[in-house]
Amino acid sequence: IVMEVESLVRGGLETEIEEYMERLFGRIYEMRLSRARINYLMVQIMAAICKIIYAVADGEEIEQMQKNMLLPNLFFQDGGFREMQGRLTEFCLQTREMIGSQRKKSSKVLCEKTLKIIETEYGNGELSLVMVSNAVNVSPNYLSSLIKKETGKTFIDLLTARRMETAREMLMCTSMKIREISEKCGYNDQHYFSYCFK
Repeated sequence: IVMEVESLVRGGLETEIEEYMERLFGRIYEMRLSRARINYLMVQIMAAICKIIYAVADGEEIEQMQKNMLLPNLFFQDGGFREMQGRLTEFCLQTREMIGSQRKKSSKVLCEKTLKIIETEYGNGELSLVMVSNAVNVSPNYLSSLIKKETGKTFIDLLTARRMETAREMLMCTSMKIREISEKCGYNDQHYFSYCFK
């Protein structure tokens, strides 16, 4: 039960969580468990959910969850069976929402780091998606899809755009030769640079 709840909180839909809780509490009711055994099960579920929260949330979110949910009073009141179900379901849904929010924040941070690397390292002819993914500690495929989702462009599109912007400025504002400009923009092959610039 605990592992199923954990899995749903981490990646389930809102309706899946609600339906699961309905089935779970239906089974508990049919089994005619004592209040002590029900509370024991709730403690196990709560511990698993809290473990998830502390693993993915930042300090501010943890504090907010504690204030909003009043954890100590979540299950151990004299409330009825359905009230207990409602409280646990709501807690699971809020945790699921917080995880989604945290994932979005993490995605934005990774994209910002990637853009910063492009901004500072665009002149490095060896700069690649693999190099950047190693720098930010994620797989190249994950970073690639994340960049596409967040910016609407590929890593190569972003890198090429930054290089071309610099090349345009250098062509207009300096007396540097095209070979020098192409090298400063990370291109070892002047002809390929000219092709990209066109």
